Amino acid sequence: MKELLSEISVNTRYMLLFLLALVFSSLIVLEFVLPLRAETAKAESQLQQANAKLAAIQTFAGQNKDYAPFLKLQTLKLEEAKKKLPDTVTVPELVSEYARLASVNGLSLDSLKPPAEVKAEKSGVFPLPLKMTVSGDYFKLVEFLQQIENGTRFTNIKTVDFAADNKGILKMNADFTVYTLKNPKPPAKAAPKTAAPAK
Repeated sequence: MKELLSEISVNTRYMLLFLLALVFSSLIVLEFVLPLRAETAKAESQLQQANAKLAAIQTFAGQNKDYAPFLKLQTLKLEEAKKKLPDTVTVPELVSEYARLASVNGLSLDSLKPPAEVKAEKSGVFPLPLKMTVSGDYFKLVEFLQQIENGTRFTNIKTVDFAADNKGILKMNADFTVYTLKNPKPPAKAAPKTAAPAK
C-alpha cells in the first residue's frame, strides 16, 4: 500500500483528496442542506398563509370595532328570520295567535281549518294552507287581514270573500298559507303488520 502511495504523484494525491472532499460535500448537501431548504420553504409558505389570515381578521376587526352591537344586530335579524319562517308551526299555535289578534280587533274567529296533508315545495319549505272564517265589522276585518299579511310570520293570502249570514253578521272567508322549514303534519307511519297466529 505504501509502495502504491509512493508511486502516486503529489498532484494526483491532491486531486484524489479534492474528489473525496467533493463527494463528502455532496453527501452533506443531499443529507442535510436540501431537506433543510424544503423545511424552510414550507415554513415560509405557512407563515404567508398565517399572515394573510391575520390581515383578514385585522380588517374585519377594524370594520367592526364595536363587535357587541354588531353581534346583537345579527342575532335580532336571525330571530326575525326565524319568526318569518320557523322550523315548525302547529295548528293550535296558529288558532291561539289569530284568535288573540281577532279579539284585539273586536272580531270573532269562527273557524280555522288546516289541510289533511302537507307536501314540500320545490324550494324545500312546507306550505300550510289554511281556511279561516272571521266575523265582525267590515273595516276591522280588512285591518285584521292586513295585520296577518304584514305580521312577523311569512303569510301568502290567496283568496278572500265576504258574506252576511241570516242575522246580518258579516263573515270573512280567507284562504291563505303560512310556511315552515319542517313538515308540520308529517304523514303517519303505517302500523307494522303482525304475523297471523299459528293454528
